[in-house]
Amino acid sequence: MKKRGIRFQLIIWYSSALFVATLLVFAAFYFVTRQVLFTHTDQILTSHGNKVVEVVLRQSTDMRQAMQKEVFIAKQEGSSFINEFNDLPGMFVVLINDKGEVLNSSYPINDRDQVFNRLYQDTLTLQKPFFRDGQVGSVEMRFYAVPLNIQNQFAG
Repeated sequence: MKKRGIRFQLIIWYSSALFVATLLVFAAFYFVTRQVLFTHTDQILTSHGNKVVEVVLRQSTDMRQAMQKEVFIAKQEGSSFINEFNDLPGMFVVLINDKGEVLNSSYPINDRDQVFNRLYQDTLTLQKPFFRDGQVGSVEMRFYAVPLNIQNQFAG
């Protein structure tokens, strides 16, 4: 077997070092960019989610009654608070009652998407706002779930 010269060994050594350094820089860039985007997305979701909660809680003490009122207002006036969020790109609002039934959604949802059942179960368990990543159809989404408590009772 032929022994390689020092020049060849240095080329391999420096090429390997350059490859590892480049890999580390790109990995760091990816994770920092990902964290910044998640932080920004979480801030926007929190802001809009809290606004939805505020509007729902102001409407009524019964979510089903509030949603029926919203549907009635939408038919009369052509708009409801849930439709306001349709204009925001990427905003997807789903209201689920205390039994896990979807009362209203800003976009049509498929019954096969189990993400809403998992969000409902996690909301029941945690009883505080949280973020989750999930898939609706073929689209990966980030969800902000907020439990609605009316008079210290879970309403949805």
